[in-house]
Amino acid sequence: MMKNNISQRMASWWLRREILDYPDKKISDEIRKRADVLAEGGCDSAIMFGAHFRWDYMPVWERLHDYIAEVVEVLHERNMVFWDHHSCVLTARPSHGKNESSSLAKRDHVFLKEINEFAENWEFMGEKLNSWRMKDLFTGQAVFLPQYAADEFCINNPSFRSAYRKYLQKLLAETSIDALMCDDAFFYPGFRACICPHCLEKFGQEVPPHTDLTFWGNWNNEDFRKWIAFRYASVGDFNQFVQASLPENFPLMNCCSGSVSAGCNTNALSGEEFLKGGNRIMLEMCGNTPAVDGTYWNNLSSQLHHLALAKEKNASCIGLGYGFYPDTAQFIWAFNKFLGSGTWISTLKHRLGLPDEIIYKELPDEGEIIKKAFNFEKNHPEYFSGTHKTDTAVYFSRSTHDFAGGCQVDYVLDYMKTVQNLFEENKDFDVVTSIPDEMSSIRVLYLPSAACLSQNERKALDGFLQRGNRIYASGPCGIYDENGNKSNENWIAETLLLPFEREKFFPEGSFIFTERNTIFCGNEKGLREVRKNLFWNPERQFSAEESREKHSLLPRFFHRTFLLENGKKVTHFLSSSLKCTIDEANEKKRTLPLGNTLINSLLLACQEKEEVLPESLEIPIETRYDTVKLIFPLAGENGIITEEKIKEGKIVVPLSPEKWYFIIAE
Repeated sequence: MMKNNISQRMASWWLRREILDYPDKKISDEIRKRADVLAEGGCDSAIMFGAHFRWDYMPVWERLHDYIAEVVEVLHERNMVFWDHHSCVLTARPSHGKNESSSLAKRDHVFLKEINEFAENWEFMGEKLNSWRMKDLFTGQAVFLPQYAADEFCINNPSFRSAYRKYLQKLLAETSIDALMCDDAFFYPGFRACICPHCLEKFGQEVPPHTDLTFWGNWNNEDFRKWIAFRYASVGDFNQFVQASLPENFPLMNCCSGSVSAGCNTNALSGEEFLKGGNRIMLEMCGNTPAVDGTYWNNLSSQLHHLALAKEKNASCIGLGYGFYPDTAQFIWAFNKFLGSGTWISTLKHRLGLPDEIIYKELPDEGEIIKKAFNFEKNHPEYFSGTHKTDTAVYFSRSTHDFAGGCQVDYVLDYMKTVQNLFEENKDFDVVTSIPDEMSSIRVLYLPSAACLSQNERKALDGFLQRGNRIYASGPCGIYDENGNKSNENWIAETLLLPFEREKFFPEGSFIFTERNTIFCGNEKGLREVRKNLFWNPERQFSAEESREKHSLLPRFFHRTFLLENGKKVTHFLSSSLKCTIDEANEKKRTLPLGNTLINSLLLACQEKEEVLPESLEIPIETRYDTVKLIFPLAGENGIITEEKIKEGKIVVPLSPEKWYFIIAE
């Protein structure tokens, strides 16, 4: 059985329609060739990226499973493990919406677009597959997802559940896969889904038609908030069902592009709910990482939240990023190592709309672009095995996220801006999903706009303050209970709310970015001590004036410190922004310009008003040793590790454009 701490260095195993030629010696030869490239690239795991809409492959399951079984065998020979990755609920139906471009761009997902005329009558275990589909609130018919040209099966349908359990049993018996990524098990269509009889029975009451805006999109309606909670609970319940369908402790994860956005309320996307059944949490960093402008703020706040959930559930954490060249792949790795998570690298090059001669001959594969980073980690685990230690944390309020208004400015932006501020002030911190108790090392807690607080949370916060710790709160705080109902007593008694009444947007604007009809405090702006050790600014962080002094220690690097088992410290430094260059020649050749941009180079960016990059950076350091190790994992052929003397409590780090990530170790 695979250990839970393996799969720290993952790469996609791409599969396209060539599977139809299996078994064939040329395919078996290709399997071994690709496995060798991944092994030489330092990978410990490969994960399926193809045959994704698995129910559409039902006519060729036997052939597909035979192929997977050979891949598993070959990887095991090279001391690697294999994850199957498939959508348990989506089925391609491009002709429904005449969405051919989506189907063509995602050829790794679908079997054949011609299956539409046959799929209507497909059966499994004596039931038609189409009978499992989610039901659309607006039309009363099966939901349709235009972005994937697909239908979706309902995770609350007991017949679908039985069928999926049967398929998992078949899959494991015929392939011997090591782990499973069960994808898309949430409400992809948003609030349009699902009103099938099974969902309504589980919810326990009927729901009104979509035209009734006293219910739909109305966060002031308690029954609507219960509907949101029911859908989240359905996701958690289904994942518990999937785990119970697998061998004990079998590695299981789901695809999650983040659990922070207010948009998650529309489709019940939640890493916390996934972890009720899974034992690994994954962040899919959609798009480019970093973005074309060289920043990566959204992924920072999202992955810190996932790391908090992983710590709470004693699970492991992985970050999936998409890149096409070594610089972007190595940044994705550095980003994950900086935060303390594992890495999954994927090229996604088959969706670029480029001809095969470029895809296969000019663009490198995963094992090639990640080779330097993964092999450095493999050869030097001592720099990546520590536990992050800090006395400062940001509290992520799940109940506020779910039940206080449902748009970005009600909670999400304040959480994200607080994370950004702390990084910019060079503070080392964690995100937590529960109030630190007396056993915790946390002494300073930030509460960004935690409008919803339960009685237990209020008592825990009071206890935190009574132990001499500090809390910095911002925005509306503790004005509702954990279900979004008005509290009988505000946790910060001085809170004055401005009158507001929400406009009702449904469904597209249910989490629209707007300050209209959003809770704001009427108190005078500015930080004040409202109780001993409790400091509060009624102004939200995202709307506050930029009046804070920026810490001048490291103007272009963020840092995080980890404690090793031997008591020594390791600090990772990652550039706060980068300069990206684009592969313009191949960008012009794309026929389906969907998705990621072909970034082919990353350099350390000069700061605002600077024209020339400084030659070095002085870093204050506290250590009981006379020397420390200075490590540039991505410089040179195999990385650079030097011994540096500590002079007057600091060391000098030489800079150059390609040195945007480094480590200092005692």
